[in-house]
Amino acid sequence: MIDYERIRSFYDRHRDEQADDPEFLRGTIEGSLGVARFRNRAEARHLSRAFRVTRGSRVLDLGGGTGRWALYFAERGADVTLVELAPSLAEGARRNAARRGYSLDCRVGSILEPPLGPDECFDVIHIGNVLVYINDADLLHVRAIVRKHAARAGRLILREPVDPHGPSEQREAGDYAALFRRPEAYAQLFAADWQLIYQRTSVSHLVPRGRDTRAVLSSLKSSARRRRALDRFLPLVGYVDYELLVLEELLRASPLRGLLGDPGVVQNFYIFDRRA
Repeated sequence: MIDYERIRSFYDRHRDEQADDPEFLRGTIEGSLGVARFRNRAEARHLSRAFRVTRGSRVLDLGGGTGRWALYFAERGADVTLVELAPSLAEGARRNAARRGYSLDCRVGSILEPPLGPDECFDVIHIGNVLVYINDADLLHVRAIVRKHAARAGRLILREPVDPHGPSEQREAGDYAALFRRPEAYAQLFAADWQLIYQRTSVSHLVPRGRDTRAVLSSLKSSARRRRALDRFLPLVGYVDYELLVLEELLRASPLRGLLGDPGVVQNFYIFDRRA
C-alpha cells in the first residue's frame, strides 16, 4: 500500500533539493537535465499531434506538480486550475508561470479530495504521472471525482507509467513507492463514463538488443564527459522522437522485433471523450 503522506513528504524534500532550472520546474524527478529536456520536448510535441486545446477552455490539472503540463495548456490559451498535493511543488508552479507571464490557479490538495467547488466543471481534465501513486482501492473514487468535475462534452487526458508485463511495484529510499499497472487498466477504469479515443506510448524506446532504456542512459551518464554530451545531444532528439516512435512500432510489429530490447515500464498517453 502507498502511504500518501509519505509521497507528499518525498516530493516536498525533492523539490527543496532540485536545481532551480526552468526545465526542472516543468515538473520531473529526473536527475539529468538532458533527459528532462528531451522528455519535455518529445512528449509535448506528441500531445500536440494527438490533441489541440481550444483557446479559452477550462483545464483542470490534477496532481500538476510544478506546472509542466499546466503551462503547456496555458501557453495555448487555456484557463488552467492546478491541484497539487505537495505545497513546495505548487509554489514552484506559481513561480514558473510568473516567469513566463502566465497566471495559474494553483491549489494545494489531494486528487482524492481536490479543493474544488461542487459546481466547478472543466472542458479538459489532465492527470499526468499521478495514478501510479494511487492505491487500487482508491481508483474508483478518482473516477467519481473526474466524472463530477468534467463538463458534459469534456475530455480526459492521462499520461501514466505502465508495465506491459505487470502489474509491478517500485520502492526506493526516501519513502518513494509507485504502482505500475498494465496498459489496459486505465482504459478499463474509465470505460463506464469515457470513450477511449487514443492510446499510445509517449516516447520511443529504440534501444540495443538485450538492453532497456534505463540501462542505456545509466551507461551514458557514468562519467562527467558523457553526461555533458548527453545533456547537449538528447534534447535535440525530442524534435524527431514522434517519428522514431512510429519506426519503433513498425519494428516491433515486424520480424525484426528481436533487434529491440524490452523497454520495461513505459509512459502511455490516453485520451478519452466523455460519453453522452
